Amino acid sequence: MLAREENRQARERQDQSSGEQERRGLVGYDCDRFVAMKSLKALLVINVLILAACASHRSNSDQERYFTAYVKPVLEATCLRCHNGPAAAAGLDLSNGERLLKLRSPRTGRPFVIPGDPDCSLLVAAISRKGTHPKVMPRLEVSLTDDQIGALSEWIEYGAYWPEARAGHLHTEFNQENP
Repeated sequence: MLAREENRQARERQDQSSGEQERRGLVGYDCDRFVAMKSLKALLVINVLILAACASHRSNSDQERYFTAYVKPVLEATCLRCHNGPAAAAGLDLSNGERLLKLRSPRTGRPFVIPGDPDCSLLVAAISRKGTHPKVMPRLEVSLTDDQIGALSEWIEYGAYWPEARAGHLHTEFNQENP
């Protein structure tokens, strides 16, 4: 009889608790909250993917502008005269970006350009006055300015983006120091 009484009291407490939850509007709260959180997560993932797509598109156009404004003029005026085509000096052909990223020094086997790491790229070592390259490039009366070296280093640091189509085609420009 005592067990029956305890069971009845337990049911009453449970019923009271359920009634209290209904009164507060908490019945089904955990399930509703779970569904809402799941929907929020899905919405967040979709927003992140959209933002990433927009950022990468904007990033490529920004990188193309940077390449066209700062990198291309330096390469065309000071480097391309000697480092162009199959007979390029030191095997470094700067006329094609895709090829450039695959090229390695025939002497050391190190890559000329390591996207994201200008400090380990031979190109930066060759143009830097304090670099580890045995000969500072270009071999002209006046070497590259700090701004030009910085532009090439920054370009490599941010991935060495080389645009396709017309913006990525380089042509040798006349340079009085390098006739």
